[in-house]
Amino acid sequence: MMKARQRVNSFRLLVASLAVVEVLVVATHSSAAGTETNLGVLSVGQSLEHQIRLENKGSGALTIRNVGSSCECLHVLSYPSQVAPASTGEIAVKVVAERVGEFRYEVAVDTSDTTAPRKSFFLNVSAVAPTAAVSASGNGALPVEW
Repeated sequence: MMKARQRVNSFRLLVASLAVVEVLVVATHSSAAGTETNLGVLSVGQSLEHQIRLENKGSGALTIRNVGSSCECLHVLSYPSQVAPASTGEIAVKVVAERVGEFRYEVAVDTSDTTAPRKSFFLNVSAVAPTAAVSASGNGALPVEW
């Protein structure tokens, strides 16, 4: 528990100094469509990398035909061309906070699954002005949900 607090505190110190911070957040998602993840708060100009884990529960290889995003500020960095049966594959994406607001991004994954060929994952991000990020929580720390 103490190590987790230390990581959060060091993250807050970096944000308080207004450094551009990239955080790797790994979350496990089921292969069901409609999965939603809250990625927390970013200052405009910051970016965040996120891994979406796909699990192939089928008996044959799952081919990933295409991965697309709903916005130019959500970049698909990499994805596997296939996921073997009873294995997982990761889709790497990067969100860039370009303007202030609440955003819901979609990552659409087209696969060879005959029953549900398209899986959608939704990523929620709150973007705040860089100066507001330092004063938003009263202690110079940017509020982040883990």
